[in-house]
Amino acid sequence: MIWGRESKSEKLKKKVKEDYDHAVSLAESPARENRIFCVRVALKCRANIDAAFAKAASDIERYEELAMIAMAKGSEAPSVPQADPFQLVKSGEEFAYTYIPERSAEKIFALGAAYQTLKISRAQAIAQTQAVADQLWLDLGLAEPFEVLRFLRDEEREEGSTGTDSAASDKA
Repeated sequence: MIWGRESKSEKLKKKVKEDYDHAVSLAESPARENRIFCVRVALKCRANIDAAFAKAASDIERYEELAMIAMAKGSEAPSVPQADPFQLVKSGEEFAYTYIPERSAEKIFALGAAYQTLKISRAQAIAQTQAVADQLWLDLGLAEPFEVLRFLRDEEREEGSTGTDSAASDKA
């Protein structure tokens, strides 16, 4: 807040969180317009998950670089990056905030970090992230899943079709 007033960014975040909470409250409603609203929110959640996963991988990579530099200099390591339930994603020609609950954001962040540091394979990252997403879809009253991490799935398909995927990397 700036001088007791919410910034535009804070207002947009508050609105997107309210939309998510409202969608969850409508999850059991059979009304068509409520289902459409829940699907729209789910699509925003999917965009959030993809962005959060990629940001976690990027943040952890940068953190590890800075931590190694700090260690070499004998100085204090930077603070470890944290999950953020809000992600700014491109929507058409504009950017929009998206939201997922904190517990889900933390899980997605941990999975992105684990994938970046090679603690889990691509297949494990996809499956475990999809499981987190599937729970969100259920919370929103949607039985059909929306596929997340399409960019990783596409990489996996491309490597599988060219035969360059190493078996060792998927056993991690």
